[in-house]
Amino acid sequence: MDKQSIVENLAYVNLLDMLTEEEQNLLISRGNELDFSKNENLYMEGTLSDRIFIVLKGRIKIGTYAEDEKEVLKNLIHKGELFGEGAVFGESRRRDFAAAMDDGVIILEIMASEASQIMRTNPEISFKITTQIAQKLRTAERRLEALTFKNSRTRIIEFLKDTARKQGRKVGYETLLRPFLTHQDIGNLTTTSRQTVSSVLNELKGSNMIYYDRHRLLIRDLSVLT
Repeated sequence: MDKQSIVENLAYVNLLDMLTEEEQNLLISRGNELDFSKNENLYMEGTLSDRIFIVLKGRIKIGTYAEDEKEVLKNLIHKGELFGEGAVFGESRRRDFAAAMDDGVIILEIMASEASQIMRTNPEISFKITTQIAQKLRTAERRLEALTFKNSRTRIIEFLKDTARKQGRKVGYETLLRPFLTHQDIGNLTTTSRQTVSSVLNELKGSNMIYYDRHRLLIRDLSVLT
């Protein structure tokens, strides 16, 4: 594996994969498992920031609302990932909203006071949580760099590749993403228009690099998607 591949793949180690079974059981014993339906909110912008969350099943969308009340996606959180961590680092109120993207989403909720106590008394868990937070910061930096230095087409393709590495299912050389996202959601997450997303996806489909419909996206060969 070359250096670039190593750097890219480091960003996709989720928290549950890093934790031992004993560490997972400790977190579960100190938290609550909650079920959410599609579009049900976990928290809203301005609400008290007093707990952290780990996705056990499904996907969570993080976003804000524009002046016209339209939803603007900022990030997607997948199974095994931590979010809401600002609660243990001094954030008093939420700066965005979090909502379930799918039906049957399961979240582990841990109060910030409990999470802080666990991190103080369990250095290994603290290190692994801090590692995931650092990974999220690197991902945010990469998105900012892409917005500054890369064109819309490149940003969309890199988003597809990033998402495939995080949640894709390998089928031979192909990578399947299901469920996937609307063109508007991809546009929000890559700071491009819905029309541009449609144009790029149709181009990639026409060159047989991907196949997609309303429910799934199939990348023929992730290593050559450009």
